[in-house]
Amino acid sequence: MRVNGDDFFEVHEAAREAVKRARDGAGPSAIEVDTCRFYGHHSGDAQLYRGKDEVKRLREERDCLKHFRRRVTEAGLLETRELDAVDDEVAGLIEQAVATARSAEPPDAAALLTDVYVSY
Repeated sequence: MRVNGDDFFEVHEAAREAVKRARDGAGPSAIEVDTCRFYGHHSGDAQLYRGKDEVKRLREERDCLKHFRRRVTEAGLLETRELDAVDDEVAGLIEQAVATARSAEPPDAAALLTDVYVSY
């Protein structure tokens, strides 16, 4: 099945159906999730293949977090303040992780390729 990857509830329902199908012994499922990237393929990607203001438009029209926030507040499932509290908590966790990483000693050169490639 194909689903809108910007819609949490649509993805969740498709996954629920696929899991049920598998548990019922009806075989595997394939879910094609249509979504977009806001960033390039790597940190130095200039994204010259994108049209002018394409990312800005995508952020306005296809941001899954904005869609989720709108749906759950309109349905009365969550309050804006609850979602803001989650956002604040996550931002704090990210800041803490960045601070921890920046204050850590650099890894040994021998660890550079550890767990990067599979060894058979």
